[in-house]
Amino acid sequence: MRATDTRRFRRGGGRLRSSAPVGLYVALFGGLFAGALLVPAALATDLQAQSQEADRSILLTVLDRQGAAIRDLTAADFAVTEGGEARTVIRAALSTEPLYVVIVVDTTQPPGQVRQVLDVRDALSSFVATLRNANPDGGVALIVSAGSALATTGFTAAPDELDRMLGQLAPAVQVESSVIEAIRNAGRMLGGAPGLRRAIVSVDLDSVDPTGVTAEEAATAVERSGAAVWAVSIRVSGRASPRRESLLNYLTPRTGGQRETLILSRPLEDRLRRMARTLTSQYVVTYRRPADAANAAIVPSVRRGARILMSPWIR
Repeated sequence: MRATDTRRFRRGGGRLRSSAPVGLYVALFGGLFAGALLVPAALATDLQAQSQEADRSILLTVLDRQGAAIRDLTAADFAVTEGGEARTVIRAALSTEPLYVVIVVDTTQPPGQVRQVLDVRDALSSFVATLRNANPDGGVALIVSAGSALATTGFTAAPDELDRMLGQLAPAVQVESSVIEAIRNAGRMLGGAPGLRRAIVSVDLDSVDPTGVTAEEAATAVERSGAAVWAVSIRVSGRASPRRESLLNYLTPRTGGQRETLILSRPLEDRLRRMARTLTSQYVVTYRRPADAANAAIVPSVRRGARILMSPWIR
């Protein structure tokens, strides 16, 4: 199990901020008054113990051996260590917080592969419908990369506008696509999203990436946003932009996402529907820790399931 850097994000003052030691501190104020009631010794000891503990919550996805999300787990199914120290899991439930997703889609037309973009269009429409059904209070934005042009629909756009843009996706004549720049822009867009549960879903084709934006710039923007990256790459010709490959291979495991590579575009609709179900099946797992514990590597595990993914979201 990969240890996850806890230098991520938590809620504070209605915005994301860099995680200092996270804790819930209970201060007991009192005074000495004539005739004041005395607190029983047993209760005083219990209150003191509570003041020395804090709760922390993490966002986890659990997959079975077929890659499908498991949705019926309880706190008893999870275990968490922090810096090698076992923590007590006190709650685990499917998240009800709104999910904000930015879709990054490559619409270049590889030679002889006109059908690809049409399959991508249908698959993304199905993905959005599945996501909306399970996540009605969240938001979906779209960045289309066709050549060096980036067309964008934001979170505030009406659902009909997003549906119209998806329905108008068509093969571009260019063989270049600025996917790295689009991923950077997606990270920046999610940095201002109203909720902390965030994801980038990328679909890219066999295209050259000409952008002057570096992979490091894109990775920094994504990591600052606290978003998980989920990517599907369609590689009919086997050709790929090395910089883009490096970026996607770095971001997907580091942020608690996943990457798949297909050699045909027809299975894409099934893959994206499953991805939508997975994104809306994340658990908020809460564990107890000493209030003065230093930040350390968090390693979650689960009794059931073949794979567990941890998002940057920490509270």
